Amino acid sequence: GYSKTYYRRCMQKLTTCEKVETVRARLEALVCDMDTDEDNYVLYDACMQVLNDQAFQNQVGSCDHHHTYRGGLMVHTYEVASYALEMAKTFGEAVDRNVLLTAAIWHDYMKVREYEVDEAGKIGKTPYRKLVRHVAGSHAEFLLAVAGKGLDPDIQMRIEHALLAHHGRQEWGSPVEPQTLESHLLHSADMISVRFGKDLW
Repeated sequence: GYSKTYYRRCMQKLTTCEKVETVRARLEALVCDMDTDEDNYVLYDACMQVLNDQAFQNQVGSCDHHHTYRGGLMVHTYEVASYALEMAKTFGEAVDRNVLLTAAIWHDYMKVREYEVDEAGKIGKTPYRKLVRHVAGSHAEFLLAVAGKGLDPDIQMRIEHALLAHHGRQEWGSPVEPQTLESHLLHSADMISVRFGKDLW
């Protein structure tokens, strides 16, 4: 992988449009590296649904905490996915990398409905953020994305668990806490990106 300094210098030379395409291409490369079987084609399509959504590509990561700029959500998602997959190498075949990657790409997807950015660049919170929030929303949207496509129920449940547990604690907004290796890796990667990755755009 590239160092933070290298990544930052390269990104600073690009226009906003080019930055979006660069990060999206890196995410797509991770998705294209999935193992190929019937279940993983379903996961591939679900992941590409997120990556191809322009609202996802242009959304902020948060309003005042991390990745607070247009495109920040996608940068955060790339960081989480790449960090999680790198940590997963330590555990070898004990980790289902396709479960982990899918959960990483979907974990914050419904932040596309949590924030609005006005013409002056001011970020505001929407009613959706108060009433639904992205943990529950991303889980619900993932279920819609794979419904009726024959995804193995155990694989689906493990992704669902990782999505719902990715905040790590109930008091932090997760209805369940991590109980699988993939969910622990996702939560850890999310925390690393939130705390240390916000200057990479």
